[in-house]
Amino acid sequence: MEKNRDQIIVKTSIIGIVANVLFATFKAIVGLLFSSIAIVLDAVNNWSDALSSLIKIIDSKLSQKVPDKKHPPFIESFKSILNPETPDYSTVALIIVVVAIIVKIVFGKYVETEWYSASS
Repeated sequence: MEKNRDQIIVKTSIIGIVANVLFATFKAIVGLLFSSIAIVLDAVNNWSDALSSLIKIIDSKLSQKVPDKKHPPFIESFKSILNPETPDYSTVALIIVVVAIIVKIVFGKYVETEWYSASS
């Protein structure tokens, strides 16, 4: 029995999630034990790969839905790329972006501080 494309995407994505979670956990432990910021950040990269695989599964499920008026086919999407509308940024969206930037900066400074204190 031949598997369809979506089944293959889901199966390989699940394998990718499991592998990346295992790699991330292993790398994080090793990185923390040996005070290696490079290995810890590589673990973070594996976590983001696992998240990407999860997004692939969700995308695969959503792409199976039939187009409707709220979710037009490819041609309508292509027309909107050629004739884009000016985005309307809400205050909430901007606050979320600013908070995300601040959290990443604070986390980066924390990691940097931990790295330098561990190597001293």
